[in-house]
Amino acid sequence: MIDVTSQGNSVKVETGFEDVKGENFWDFLFGRRFSRSAWVEYQVWVPQNCQILVGATSADISINKIQAEVRISCTSGDIQLKDIEGDLEISVTSGDMLLTGIKGKADVSATSGDLRVEKLEGALSYSSSSGDVKAENLKAEVQIETPSGDIRLREVAGQVRIEASSSDIIIEQVEGSLSVHTTSGDIMATSQKLSGDSYSLESSSGDIKFTLPTKQGGHLELETVSGTLRANLPITVESVSERRFSGYINQTGPEIIIRTTSGDVLLTTL
Repeated sequence: MIDVTSQGNSVKVETGFEDVKGENFWDFLFGRRFSRSAWVEYQVWVPQNCQILVGATSADISINKIQAEVRISCTSGDIQLKDIEGDLEISVTSGDMLLTGIKGKADVSATSGDLRVEKLEGALSYSSSSGDVKAENLKAEVQIETPSGDIRLREVAGQVRIEASSSDIIIEQVEGSLSVHTTSGDIMATSQKLSGDSYSLESSSGDIKFTLPTKQGGHLELETVSGTLRANLPITVESVSERRFSGYINQTGPEIIIRTTSGDVLLTTL
């Protein structure tokens, strides 16, 4: 049963299914209702400036060319959003997501599922229990929290903050500060312009490589408990030991802190 109601400027569409809770278990398993199933597919056309709110238990969702806010809550299913000018708010338990051509900010939370983003002008906030992240052409701040899943960011023109437990992380940044922490995994980060206040890369178990612009620098602190420290660029040394190094590049610039408990550290230039 499909029920459509309207009130003022709102339209509500609901799908109802036959209730079988009162049926005997064996009748349900082997009886007349055993072969019954139900599914529904909606194709809905709305004005471009219409706010979209979608709730689903098990469904794939695709939304295109909306100029207003989009909010989605889904238990299981893949989500594709394209050419959205408003802000996004997505909550999904299990499912992959593809976001393309988003002008507003995106607030995404997931229990399990991969996220792919292509061309986002607003800030990205993403939290997940398990899933990979692949994003490119990001124009604002990026904040990611995940216990498990690899992360790759390209063409990021904004501040990046990542908290991960078991993740390999690759970042290609245009400008902005960096704060990247992972318990287990390698970190490879590149910044074309050191416009942020600080650049902090830390891993408990993993190698770290940071590539910075040739004519920029800052105050350095490199440290490893079990591994080697290498810097392929001219540095003014403050202090140095087998496991720790501090100094300057070009005397002025942001704080650059790179630490790993078990792994190698490499600092190089573009």
